[in-house]
Amino acid sequence: MTCQELHSYFADPLRVDADLSANCAEVAEHIVACADCNRFVEAQRELWTSLRLARESAPRLSVSLDAAVLATIADTLRRGRALSLPLAGDAHLQFCAGAQ
Repeated sequence: MTCQELHSYFADPLRVDADLSANCAEVAEHIVACADCNRFVEAQRELWTSLRLARESAPRLSVSLDAAVLATIADTLRRGRALSLPLAGDAHLQFCAGAQ
């Protein structure tokens, strides 16, 4: 396994679990031998832990806000456009404007 291959596993969050599980021995062997990748994998684990804790501590979104954001994302993907954080913010602002 190369450093680039290892990093590519983490580039797509939907792919990480399946690919890492399938290549577990190869990944483990590489991170033992490569200090840079070992640090990278540890940083990814810390990031995932922090994101999970942030998600668990955040208040639940209202069902209507959640639906509005998901609808905007689905519409954007259907149109073949790239997602961006401002787009999600626009959905939130549209929801808030409609709620007043």
